Amino acid sequence: MSALCVTLVWIFVPVSTKQVDEEKAETSSQNKPSLFDYREILRLLRIPAVAELLGIKMFCSIAFFLLNSMMPIIQMEVFKMSPQEYGYFGTYLGIVYLICFSCVSPLTKRLSDINVMRVSELFVTIGDFGLALSNNYWQAGLAFLPRCFGDGILATMINSGLSKGVSAQDTGGVMGLSLSAGHVPHMITPPIAAYLFETFGYRSIGIGCFAINSILTVYLFRRKDAPST
Repeated sequence: MSALCVTLVWIFVPVSTKQVDEEKAETSSQNKPSLFDYREILRLLRIPAVAELLGIKMFCSIAFFLLNSMMPIIQMEVFKMSPQEYGYFGTYLGIVYLICFSCVSPLTKRLSDINVMRVSELFVTIGDFGLALSNNYWQAGLAFLPRCFGDGILATMINSGLSKGVSAQDTGGVMGLSLSAGHVPHMITPPIAAYLFETFGYRSIGIGCFAINSILTVYLFRRKDAPST
């Protein structure tokens, strides 16, 4: 599968997806930064709205990994799913995400960016509330519908905003920061989720995710427009 993915990327991904300013490219090639240059990171974070979009992504990732780090245990121990049922459930989630990603283009044509972000985050919040109330995997499957819809579209909107708002030379750096911002919470959420699960039960994880995403939903609804780079 990895070899197939490499082959597909090699064949279909274009060499450049943005027009490159040749003068800037020549200048940047002459002044190449080191592999890890904190000054370059600070420069990217000072670009308008980059830090805000990365903060939104990190905040979303806390709730995402808080649940997903314990989801296999919840499904096996609480919902009493067999390994085969767990496999089917994973396939179901993959199909849901695939359908959700296909809705991005129609939504962006009908709604402004900020409204798309508001709607997607509201769906995530509703999904987390539903998961907190779920008693079996059928109810969890229904709750995952709005959650997957919101997660997929919001992540796409954030990456799109980061990519569109910077120059071609900065796109790779910003995408790297975006990937890091999305995975930094992965280092701290598993022990927190394990403590909540053992101490207060699995519903506490859903309530915690609901609280985090509720704060972010209020923040987005209070904004007049989308973070613009």
